[in-house]
Amino acid sequence: MRRFFRRHRKENKENNGQSSPTRNPSPPTSSTTAGPNEAPFVPQVTPPGWHVCTYACAGLAGMPPDYHESIIAEMAQKLGAVPDNIRIDSLSMGNARLVPGQSRDIVSETHERRDIEGNTELAHIPLDLPTTHRYQPLPTGHARFLRLGGLGAHPLAYLESHPLSHPPPYIAVSYCWDPTSARRGMFLDRQSFSISETVLEVLNQVQASQNATGSRELLWIDQICINQADGAEKLDQMYRMGEIYSKATKVFIWLGPTSNGSDVALEKMPQMLREVVALNQATETREDVPEDVPALINTDHGQLYGHLFMRPWFKRLWTVQEALLARELVVMCGYREVDFGLLVELASQILTYGSLDLIQLPGASEDEMTNALIGVVNLSALRLGDAPLEQIMQGLSMGAFRSLVAEARTRQVTMAPDRVHAIMGVAPRHIRERMANLQVSQPSHNMWHLYAQFAKTMLENDPEWYFLSSAPSKDHPDGLPSWVPNFNSPAPFASELATPGRFSAGITPATRHLVQRTITEDELTAHGCRIDTITEIIPQTAFTEATQNTKHNDVYGDAAREWEQNCMRLCQKIFGLGPEQFPRLHVNILLAAPRTTSLQQQFAPSEPAPMPMRGRALDAYHTFWMGCRLRGEALRQIQSGDAPLPERFQGLPDGAERFADQALRMWRKQLPLEEYALLLEFTSGMKNMCSGRPYIATSTGLLGLGCPGVKEGDVVCVFYGSTVPYVLRQRRDGTMEFVGDAYVYGAMNGEALTGAERGPDEIFRIR
Repeated sequence: MRRFFRRHRKENKENNGQSSPTRNPSPPTSSTTAGPNEAPFVPQVTPPGWHVCTYACAGLAGMPPDYHESIIAEMAQKLGAVPDNIRIDSLSMGNARLVPGQSRDIVSETHERRDIEGNTELAHIPLDLPTTHRYQPLPTGHARFLRLGGLGAHPLAYLESHPLSHPPPYIAVSYCWDPTSARRGMFLDRQSFSISETVLEVLNQVQASQNATGSRELLWIDQICINQADGAEKLDQMYRMGEIYSKATKVFIWLGPTSNGSDVALEKMPQMLREVVALNQATETREDVPEDVPALINTDHGQLYGHLFMRPWFKRLWTVQEALLARELVVMCGYREVDFGLLVELASQILTYGSLDLIQLPGASEDEMTNALIGVVNLSALRLGDAPLEQIMQGLSMGAFRSLVAEARTRQVTMAPDRVHAIMGVAPRHIRERMANLQVSQPSHNMWHLYAQFAKTMLENDPEWYFLSSAPSKDHPDGLPSWVPNFNSPAPFASELATPGRFSAGITPATRHLVQRTITEDELTAHGCRIDTITEIIPQTAFTEATQNTKHNDVYGDAAREWEQNCMRLCQKIFGLGPEQFPRLHVNILLAAPRTTSLQQQFAPSEPAPMPMRGRALDAYHTFWMGCRLRGEALRQIQSGDAPLPERFQGLPDGAERFADQALRMWRKQLPLEEYALLLEFTSGMKNMCSGRPYIATSTGLLGLGCPGVKEGDVVCVFYGSTVPYVLRQRRDGTMEFVGDAYVYGAMNGEALTGAERGPDEIFRIR
């Protein structure tokens, strides 16, 4: 699963005790060797700091000595000369035999220092070089690539332009731009070029890897291969990222130099994975696992992987499409390499158990750690690397791309427009081409204009309008239409409803001919009908953003029990039920399930006979409540003093809570395995669907789950051709404001469109 660099050692070639000749500053006219009628060439000692080998080398004396040998060798080859022994400023290249076409493979002696980590002083020697390099125009359909020519504090490289339709073998690098990184110098086509210290580290480490493995691919790295001063070229290359990264033979993920034990973390990753897998398997089968096992894993490995997953690469947006497109993806941190798949598997297993139970990092919150792990797993799920190249060039499917857009809103960028530009390389081809044409014909005047263009393009290519559910934003400025997401702001925390195949709210044979839509950058117009007006709301207090990563036992906690009971009492009130009557539809609402029974079948005594409802969900609900009562009773007895707190929990600030959780675990272990699995499915399903969503009731007695920001008086509507109901708010000018999507029991599969309560057909103008 992983591959380590091999130490690269070049054997020193001695000069066999011969003195090192130097040459006369006056070069011979035709050859570096004397002819039969010519006086022998007498070498002269040159002053320190200078070298003169051929007339083509003039002017190179100002370059760092690291490059003299390789540059002189290349010059000599072009002149037909083969130097046997060259000594320059006490640096020797003994008996270097040059083969045509391989002169650039000559590199300076590296000895044991194959990794820049062991040689960090090279990366941090300041060299204040202005950029004198001038880019040549890039032909349409081409990209520039680097041929590396020398390791060191100031690398040497050469640019080559090749058509992307059939490029030579090359490696691409995915790394994080750091605008605060110190500036360093390199030589590009023998001209000085200013780069960031980050890029300097990348170049040295990638070439060290190539030297160690004997590979000779070209290199693509955006900071050098794209003319950053040419806006038109930057835009063109940004929209060609799909080609660039998908056609690379390998993509290196550069996490940065070795620090905080990252070399040990990569080396011990298989061991860490085995330990976490064993822990998860024991938990799933309810085996008795010593309570100190997670703590021991944390002690042995926790901070190592905490630091690793908190690296900036995992938080940035530009890195996403680069990882998605790569055919082979290798994680490089310092001089260590590991397969990306191993990293993904470890992240997935840690998430399964609970992030901060296994890896901890001082100063990092559980949300930060969990989001980093989720980001890695999501990237793997969306990756196109195993697909044929032709399929990769078509980009992601619309469904996968919508998921990526949601992911992009939580990642870091330097400039807000990059929320769109940074994912265009993996956009479906028709979306990518449309946006590229718009950027040429209608350049965005501001960020909001770009966002509106993108949202309009997405909706025009999304027949069921799933993308509309993405519109809500935590920060939604007045200059942006309510149906356009602010991509520079995360969406409010809420479960996802609008997924393909789940519901068909406004898609029926009776309304197919009524689908009418128009979209401009300012207004969205949709044909549909009103369902009802929201009259009562139970705010979400249990499954909130602050508690989204809580442990499984917290599902049985006070907040979850209190919120769920308030929702059930509202349900009983709406239908005039007594406290002993249980509305079965309440369970379906908690799971956002489709309606499966008639209204008359929804009511029963508090202990009804089991009935089929999404895999006996009603049975699971009652088992869930047995656990809630058990935990609550154990906690009450400890707090009231009716039962002693076991000694091992005494003195802990949350000792009573821990004891109650242990009692709950013991109770669950006694359940039949089938009942235990059903219980876990119900509790996880309830958390997934109710997260961030308040419980709502309408004026005619419909119940469901609303959206963040919903208010009493908002209107629930169905748009013909869309799969879920939407919540709108009346504006003073007669138009509507988009609030979000909703789950309304009894209106999710076209039932509301055929009932007597359906409102008249209406054109909704949304701004």
